[in-house]
Amino acid sequence: GLSESGGFDWVIARLEEWSLPEEIPVTVSPVFDMVDPKELGRWVLESKKRLRVQIQLHKILFDPKARGV
Repeated sequence: GLSESGGFDWVIARLEEWSLPEEIPVTVSPVFDMVDPKELGRWVLESKKRLRVQIQLHKILFDPKARGV
């Protein structure tokens, strides 16, 4: 998961370095309580890269500290 904008910048740099075909799905996920999912979504849109955003849904549906859910 991404814990800061620097991590997202690293992902973008690797995508450009490796020249991955667009049909290869790349998923980015924010670390819960470290990066706002809306902010990550904004970064993805601004990057104009074909990225998928995944959130830790169980952290939203249940107590974030709960184990085994």
